Amino acid sequence: MPPRLGQNRNHPYRLIFGYHWRGGTANDAGSGGSDGANWSYYGLMRLASNSAIFVAPQRLERIIGTRSSPAPA
Repeated sequence: MPPRLGQNRNHPYRLIFGYHWRGGTANDAGSGGSDGANWSYYGLMRLASNSAIFVAPQRLERIIGTRSSPAPA
């Protein structure tokens, strides 16, 4: 993975995965959902001060349009 703007390739960064909740999306976990940027990655992005790389994977069924589990209520 190439370094992002402002990242030093010689500095170790924490790698944090923020999984979305049932019925949510990767964008919800990354943006903080309806609670906004203060809760981006469950509030960790705000606290990390550019010391981590954040990843929010998206459930495959959402991407390809099929479901292997019931739709959220």
